[in-house]
Amino acid sequence: RVVCTSSRPESVRTVEKDKIGPCKDVPTTPSGPILSPTHNFPPTVRNPIDSIQATVGQLLVFKVPDDTFYDPEQQTDLRLVFLNEDRSPLDAHHWLQFDSKNKEFYGVPMVPQQHKFEERYVLVAYDKADLTANDALIVEISNKHYRQDYSATFEFQLDTPYEQFQLAATKRRFLERVATFFEDIDTDQLVMKSV
Repeated sequence: RVVCTSSRPESVRTVEKDKIGPCKDVPTTPSGPILSPTHNFPPTVRNPIDSIQATVGQLLVFKVPDDTFYDPEQQTDLRLVFLNEDRSPLDAHHWLQFDSKNKEFYGVPMVPQQHKFEERYVLVAYDKADLTANDALIVEISNKHYRQDYSATFEFQLDTPYEQFQLAATKRRFLERVATFFEDIDTDQLVMKSV
């Protein structure tokens, strides 16, 4: 309903609005508890990773889903740290590494003597106040290529120190570059047999 006030019909001085019925303003109440600006809740594990499958000789790249952790104040913007099961830092030469900027695990497991084994880790999420949530996860490693023949086998001699090539990032770059030599090949179709 609109009410117009005017001394003459052709000139309008003021317009007032008065909502009625379903258009009437209804006061809204917050759907959740009102948090004090000084109170901080720790993050929680919303969707745990549980396990990741890896294959000996193949590049593993696993991006941590954004909804793995949740924090009421920071939503999913948390700092992630990847540790051994005993919460010790990973060695820089460990086959599996974590890229905290891109929030992904990567590496090439190279343990050909066993058919199947697993390794346990902890992914820790920190909020801005250093409160944490922990997601324990298992990397299950199978060696399904240990008696398999391949359609093509290549040998490379690299001008890189052996210790440098053992780094997970170096192996990842190497396999990604080898895959670019072929038109229809992804890194999951390449197997690194030995170094």
